[in-house]
Amino acid sequence: MKKQIPHAQWRFLTEESSEWVRTGMISESCRDAILERYETVMKRDSLQKLGLVTVLSLAALLFGASVLLVISHNWASFTAFQKLAIVFGAFSAAWASGAAFAWRKHPILSETAFFLSAILFGAGIWQISQIFHVLIDVREGIFLWSLGSFALSLAMRTPVVSIFTVCLLVYGVSDRFWYIPYFSIYDAELPLLALIGLLSSRAFGRSERSASVVRFFWFLALGWWFFMLPIRADLHDCLSFYFAAMGLLLNLIPRLHAHLREKPMNGGAQFFTVCGTLMLGFAMIPYSFHRVWEHLYIRCDIPLFLLICFGSFLFVLLTVWGLSLKKGTAFLRETAFLFVLGVYLAFMLLCASCHEVFLDLKTVPAEYQLALTFLHNIFMMGLGLYFLNLGLHRVLTASFIFGVLYFILWAVLRYADLFGEAGGMLGAAVIFFVCGLFLCGVSWKFARKKQAQNTQISEIQEGGR
Repeated sequence: MKKQIPHAQWRFLTEESSEWVRTGMISESCRDAILERYETVMKRDSLQKLGLVTVLSLAALLFGASVLLVISHNWASFTAFQKLAIVFGAFSAAWASGAAFAWRKHPILSETAFFLSAILFGAGIWQISQIFHVLIDVREGIFLWSLGSFALSLAMRTPVVSIFTVCLLVYGVSDRFWYIPYFSIYDAELPLLALIGLLSSRAFGRSERSASVVRFFWFLALGWWFFMLPIRADLHDCLSFYFAAMGLLLNLIPRLHAHLREKPMNGGAQFFTVCGTLMLGFAMIPYSFHRVWEHLYIRCDIPLFLLICFGSFLFVLLTVWGLSLKKGTAFLRETAFLFVLGVYLAFMLLCASCHEVFLDLKTVPAEYQLALTFLHNIFMMGLGLYFLNLGLHRVLTASFIFGVLYFILWAVLRYADLFGEAGGMLGAAVIFFVCGLFLCGVSWKFARKKQAQNTQISEIQEGGR
């Protein structure tokens, strides 16, 4: 199977390979064999195809709505058998049309027909419940509709139906989270289906490009699901712990995946690690101030979702630990600090919601306030040094810059918190001067590492010539 590359890369490869043939580096047949491994799709053609799919999907939506309105207008005059025949016949006809178009290599028409069949499937759920006088809640109907749509998207590998399934799940999750004050089995549908789909190779499209687009929508839906969890549990006093834990997971999972594949992280994984780093870093800032702990209230119950979160969190940590021991300790050495921080954040999530930890008190006891403040400052300083060291060791510019800036931010915050009134302008000048020296020193060391890396690459290239 040919690998698709952007048109600009195809043009560059064609020009360079022609130059290689001209200079005698490779033969003409070798050049043709190299170019045969790749194919390109014009960006304009891709945009036109996307626009056509969008327009036809909208047409299918309008067509389905018109059919449903006509049937609903005359619904009372049909018998039960006729109603069932209409429901199953409409869905089967739409699905068969999509399968026929797919077999005849008409992907746009097949996507449209499959999308129409997904709409008719959802309409059939409520029509059948009406025929047999079965009381079905809207949320239960959305649950069944999304299950059927998900199965259709996996079976036929259609990205349009996959995105439609994501929209259904997001609507169902949002509606349940706002209006139902308890955790139900329906709330686990979105992460479960996302896990099944994301673990399936190219489950959401016939090409890697379409599958990556659908995976992006699933990641957005998962992010929304995690964002809505604290709203369900009413966790006003430990939101920072919650978002710090989510940021930590966004850091650990891509690094683990890249380590197990023994390949560097791709652009999507790097994007999630950057988001996770920012979430983790900024979520820890409020709890580095002592006065915050004086006003932190402890909840008096243990929500079910928090136990699930804590259990899954420990499961991830133990899995990472076990796989690292099996594959080698290099990854474990690099992420040992994140492991320790993860266990601490999971513990604090329970502390912020469980009254047994602090003997049924409403606020954090005074003897714990100073210790927790000190511990958070240690973690903030360690986080900055961790990314700084990671940037120096791997020569990663983004990690190095974040580590330096975060460490300086911690130093400035601690001066303003502890010595701002006593030190005044002179104290601020001293702390800024020390931070400047630190910045110059680590920048000089990073530049030396970068120069050594570039020299090594140049020597390898010269040796290859």
